[in-house]
Amino acid sequence: MSHIKNIWKIFVDDLKRITMNPVAIIIALGLIILPSLYAGLHKYHDYRPSAYHFCGFTGKAHLS
Repeated sequence: MSHIKNIWKIFVDDLKRITMNPVAIIIALGLIILPSLYAGLHKYHDYRPSAYHFCGFTGKAHLS
C-alpha cells in the first residue's frame, strides 16, 4: 500500500510543478487538446458526404 501512496505523492508533486511553469502548462494543454482536435476534424470530414463532387466527364473527385 505504501507504493501507491508514493506514486500518488509523485503525481501530485508533478501537477504542482506543472502549474507553476507557464511553458509547461502550454505544452501540457497542447498535448491534451491537439490530438482530440485532430480526431474531431477527421471525423467531421469523413461524415460529410458533400465534401467531394465530380466535375466534368473525367470522373476525378475534387474537394469542394
